[in-house]
Formats: sequence, C-alpha cells, structure tokens
Amino acid sequence: MPDLTPADWDEMFKDEPGPPTAWDEYFQELIREFAWTARQPPMDIPWHLDMTVSIFCRKGRDTIGVRQAIEGADVLDRDAATDLMHELVRTYVGASLGYPKDFNREILMYGFNALQALVLIWAETPAKRAERDRRDICDLWTYVRMLQNEMWTADLKREIAGREDDRRKERNDAVVTDLKRMAGAA
Repeated sequence: MPDLTPADWDEMFKDEPGPPTAWDEYFQELIREFAWTARQPPMDIPWHLDMTVSIFCRKGRDTIGVRQAIEGADVLDRDAATDLMHELVRTYVGASLGYPKDFNREILMYGFNALQALVLIWAETPAKRAERDRRDICDLWTYVRMLQNEMWTADLKREIAGREDDRRKERNDAVVTDLKRMAGAA
C-alpha cells in the first residue's frame, strides 16, 4: 500500500462535508429551540420565547459579536435558513396567540421581523453583508432584545398573577372553613 500524504487525503475527501462548525451547531440549536417554543401552550410561550431569544442573543451577538455577525460569520446554508425561518413563523403565530393583551404588540412584530432579518443576513454572502450599515444591524439586535425583555416581563407578570391566585384561594378556603365551623357550632 502506498504512503498517502495529507494532500492525497485532502484530494480523496474534498467533496465530503467537513465536521460541523460551531456556527452550524448554533443554528441547529436555534432551530430546535424555536421548534420547541412553537409547540408550547400559548400561556407558556413568553417564558420559552424569552429563553430561546436569550440563546439567539448570547451566541449570535455576545459570542460572535456584532461585527463578526455581519462580516465574518459563516454563511448560513439555504436549508438551515429555511428551517429557521419556518420555526420563527410558527413561533410568532404561537406567541401571537399567547401574547398578553396588555402588552405592546408592536414589540412582538418588530422583534420577530428583526429575528427574520438577521437570519436572512446570515444567509447572505460575506461581500453582501459587508455592504450593510452596522447601525442597521445594531437596530435589529435592539429590537430582538426588546422582544426578549417583553417576554420576560410577561412571564414575571404571570408569576405574580399565579401567586395572587394562590393567596385568593387560601383566603377563600379560610372563609369556607370558618363558615363550616360556625355552621357546625350553631
């Protein structure tokens, strides 16, 4: 058997896909997270969406950085972009159903539009991305962060309402117990 050089190995396997990059793994995680969020009961979506958008922000902006996310990031392949966009739409529909009525629905709309725009930007070539104004990208990240904050606030309000319901039930139970005791003593 002849000795093969690294160049021979490279030539033999040039058409094979390489191991997944951190970027590929990041997007697969996002697709799974948005898919999971979209399948939650409407009342649970704010909590799940807060967590999912947190993953989006932490890895997409804080880890990669705004400049890297614009210019140097790998190009998101068409299938992954399509899958992620599909899950974003499904999650938006679920979030719209479960969105508290007392919140600003514009934040939901702008936040999801920003998420979709960032996915489309990641699917662009680096040359096309480099043409974009960085301030526009920063605005998109800000809308995403506003969405995350809104979902967090919705979840916190739900927690408060749950404790309020518990207190109301305890008071009602105490009144019923007192009435039973008084009725038995009479």
